[in-house]
Amino acid sequence: MKKYILIFLAALMLVPSCNLDENFYTYLDADSYITDANTARKVLYGLYRDLCANELYGQRLSIVYDMPTDISKVDGTSLTNNRDFCCNAHMSTSAWVQDTWKHLYSTIFDANDFIERATAACPDMTERDREITQVYIAEARVIRALMYFELVRNWKNITLITTTEQAKAHASTFKQDKPENVYGFIEKELRESADVLPWSTSDTVRPTTDHMVSKASALGLLARLYVTWAGQPMNDVSKWEKAK
Repeated sequence: MKKYILIFLAALMLVPSCNLDENFYTYLDADSYITDANTARKVLYGLYRDLCANELYGQRLSIVYDMPTDISKVDGTSLTNNRDFCCNAHMSTSAWVQDTWKHLYSTIFDANDFIERATAACPDMTERDREITQVYIAEARVIRALMYFELVRNWKNITLITTTEQAKAHASTFKQDKPENVYGFIEKELRESADVLPWSTSDTVRPTTDHMVSKASALGLLARLYVTWAGQPMNDVSKWEKAK
C-alpha cells in the first residue's frame, strides 16, 4: 500500500501546475462586439427587449397609463392598492411614475449606445452589411423617438439626451428643453428614419422583418406625433395638415 501511495505522489509531481488566473469567456467586449450586420442585429434585439419591461409596454404604458384618461374607466373612489393612479390622484413619488420615467431614459441610453457603436463599426463592414446595419440604426432611432414621445406627452418639460456622453453628466447639470424642441427632435428622427427604412412587405434588405420597425412604423408614429402636437397643450394647429 505504501508503494502505491509513493507512486501516486510521484505522478502528481509530474502534473504541470495550474494557472489560477480567471478568464471570463462569456464576457462580451462592448467596444468591439459589433463587427457586422449579424452582431448588430443581436444587440438591437436587446433594445426591443427593453420595450417589453412591465414599466414600459409590458404593463404601464400599454394599460396603466390609459386608466386616468377617457380611454378606460375605473369604478369606485378608493385610492388604495395603486388605485390612486387609476383615479388620477397619484403623486410624483408613485413607483408607477418614477419607474416608468427611469426605464424610458434607460431605453434611450441603450438606443444612443447602439446608434453610436453601430455607426462607428459601419466603415469596417462589407457594403452589404453596412446597408443592413444602416436600417438597424434607423430602427433604433425610431425606438428612441418613441421613448421621447412618451416622455414629452406625459411630462411635457423633459431633458433631451441624445448621446451616451451627455448621460454621464451630473444630474444637476441637466436642463429641461421646451416641449416644441422635443417634438421637433422626434419629427426629425422619424422623417430621416422613414427615408431609410423599407416597407415590411417589400423588404429585401433585412434577413427578417418579424416584429421589427418598418417604414410604416415610422410614418404612423409621425402622424400620431403631429396629431398630439396639434392638440392640447401645444395647440400648433399647423400640424393637422402634416398629420393628414
